Amino acid sequence: MNKVSLLTLLIGGALAVQYANGSPIDERRENIIKYSRLGDGQLVEGTKQLIDLYNKTKDKKVRDDLITLLVRQNRDAEALSISETYKLTDFSSNELEYLARAARNERQFSKSLAFYNQLNNLDTKNPNGLLGLALVSTDMAKFEQSKLYLSRYKHRFGTDEQYNQANAYFLDSSEPLITRFHRWNSELDTNPNDIELVKKLYRLAAQLNISPVQEQLIAKYPEVFTDNDKSWLLHDQAVRISKNSPNKQQLNTAYSMLDKVYIKVPEDNSLKQQSLQDMVVVGSKLKNDDSNRAKNSYELLTESNQPIPNYVKEAYADYLVASGSPFAALSLYKEVEQSHLAEGGEVPFTLGIKIVQALNDAAKYPEARDYLENNIGEPSLMVLDFTRSRKIENPDYGNYFSTKVSSLVAQGDLSSAMQLIDERLSVTPGDGWIMLTKAELEAARARTDDAADWVHKAQAFLPEDTAWAEVAQANLALSVNDWRTASRLVNTWTTEEKDNANWFMEQYDQAKSARLVASGGISHRTSPAGENESNQEYYLYSPKTDDGHDVYIHYLTTKSPDDGLPFEQQRVGAGVEANFYPFMVNAEAGKGIKLNDKAYFAATIQYQLNQHWQFSLNGGLNSANTPIKAIYQDTYAKDLGFSVNYKYSDRFEAGAGITAMKFDDENLRKNLSFWSNFNLFKHNRWNLNGSLYGSYERNKAIPGAYYYNPLKSRSLEDNFDLSYYQPFDHSITLTHHFKAGGGYYWQDSFASSKTWSVAYGQEWRLGKKLNISYDVGRKRSIYDGSPEFNNFINLTLSVSF
Repeated sequence: MNKVSLLTLLIGGALAVQYANGSPIDERRENIIKYSRLGDGQLVEGTKQLIDLYNKTKDKKVRDDLITLLVRQNRDAEALSISETYKLTDFSSNELEYLARAARNERQFSKSLAFYNQLNNLDTKNPNGLLGLALVSTDMAKFEQSKLYLSRYKHRFGTDEQYNQANAYFLDSSEPLITRFHRWNSELDTNPNDIELVKKLYRLAAQLNISPVQEQLIAKYPEVFTDNDKSWLLHDQAVRISKNSPNKQQLNTAYSMLDKVYIKVPEDNSLKQQSLQDMVVVGSKLKNDDSNRAKNSYELLTESNQPIPNYVKEAYADYLVASGSPFAALSLYKEVEQSHLAEGGEVPFTLGIKIVQALNDAAKYPEARDYLENNIGEPSLMVLDFTRSRKIENPDYGNYFSTKVSSLVAQGDLSSAMQLIDERLSVTPGDGWIMLTKAELEAARARTDDAADWVHKAQAFLPEDTAWAEVAQANLALSVNDWRTASRLVNTWTTEEKDNANWFMEQYDQAKSARLVASGGISHRTSPAGENESNQEYYLYSPKTDDGHDVYIHYLTTKSPDDGLPFEQQRVGAGVEANFYPFMVNAEAGKGIKLNDKAYFAATIQYQLNQHWQFSLNGGLNSANTPIKAIYQDTYAKDLGFSVNYKYSDRFEAGAGITAMKFDDENLRKNLSFWSNFNLFKHNRWNLNGSLYGSYERNKAIPGAYYYNPLKSRSLEDNFDLSYYQPFDHSITLTHHFKAGGGYYWQDSFASSKTWSVAYGQEWRLGKKLNISYDVGRKRSIYDGSPEFNNFINLTLSVSF
């Protein structure tokens, strides 16, 4: 046999062996593939059979088909697990393409990049290699690499549809949003029938808060957008209005828009709950909202039994604090705080500051101090700006500092608060905001002239924020009854400026409002036994004018039964309070209508020289101080008095006065008196005030006088008032008063005797317009050397409307 015949025989034998070994596997594989194409069930069963075949044979063609079937069924992890025992060079082009796709689906971008790179090297004519490299590089935000691969693709395969899609994905991922917005706008102008592009552009306009474009798209493509889309647009516009321009008018508009959405959408729509949540947020920003929209919306939320997000709870807590319910607010703030801690995060700085402020409003001063120092801590004064190249003042520090100062003031530690301010001014002497805070502290110390000086200084350093300096100036003017200045400033403010200064406008309107003040008391003499004495007094004031003038009606009745006689008198009159700051004039005229049947007139002129000195001149005909037994004898009196008062600060003041009363029976009563008021301490909820009063009086001897008329008398007494402040929710506060006093009374021809009094009282503030106070007690007085013991109760009510 020659060599050629032998070679032919050997090759034929080898081929026969290969056919005999491979044919059953290929045939089995092809049958499985055909079977898997019959339906979904057959595909699953066929894949299972192919896995068994691969595990038995490890055949490359079986592996190729298996990877293809797995990836087509989104069983990417299983497909990738097959590749783990092989090298990249072991795979065919088809396998590389499907494995790269599986790795990308599983977000194993590095592995996907390796498969695509091998595919590109193995089969340069396959466009999916470069295309995949570009897409995965974009996934990995490696935009320079993606740009390079796209450029190579364009050079090798041209700008086909695949290139356009990959390039669009690259641009969508790498471009700034506004650049992408303009590109999509241009593309839509070129291809106005691209509905997918319309939807993408609408979503991007919503993300960028460009509502006019959203409105245009809805108008131009009404078939693309549903009523739900339109409702969402209205919702987003409302939220944007409330964030960007939070003045009262626009907040009302935003709330109305959200309310419209809430009413329109069906119950099962997620927008129903979302709009209600945002109604709470917007409503919480509406200060002095008599309709309580935030409260009503939040109650609807709680009734829905759906989870309430933290931002909604925090916003409603803000509303509760502003409306005078710090305890309810604290409960919500704490819920939000615990939610942050449970998630392993930090409590946001702004939330911590709100908690401290609410603790102060709830008079939980030690807790507020502890939270501020230990849970928040003092932030750094300076921080790097966004460029990381220079330092700027840390805005959190300013917020922390002002909270610390206000906390000290609330606790009664004005001196420490002032020390902090002075230290800060030494570091930043040109800080106008700190100057305004200094002015507030000076005003709190009753140093109003000093406060005015600091407001004036602050204005020079706040050229762009003069509105806040004007608010401080108006608030200061109102505190000293300089109505003309306060009203002049208020009347120059815009509606938005008044809304921003709502806390001051609330005080201003409250001070201007009409009011009724009623007071009365009963005194029961226990030793020697006697009938009850009583008095009632009512003032009905008109609203004040912008200049601070008002008029009033005054009614007074007293009952002092003695010696079997009722001794009851009544008088009624009308008066005017005229404000010519620094002069104040009060004039009243009227007539007695029971027992005292004559006309009367009284007037007082006050002059405020400065923050320390005040002078007063008063006089009257048919004086209200005339003893009732003198009136019973048809003896009337007129009086004239002068006083001077010196106020050092809120902690101490003293004064002296002299009066002369001329009776119709020729008696001339002269009185010289002095007084002082002082604060001994204020710490947290406790406050202790004291007073000292002394007088010297002389009368003429009038033999026929029925009324008490000692020739000479002197008195000296001191009194102390220990009070405890107790706030509640709904702008309700209670102040307990524990009062005690003692002194001496000297009268000619009689030995000196001790006097004393003890009392307990309560002072209720019920909301912003109603105040009620009352006290009960017992006292010892001296008349002609004989002691009298009386139990008493007094009541005062003040309501504004």
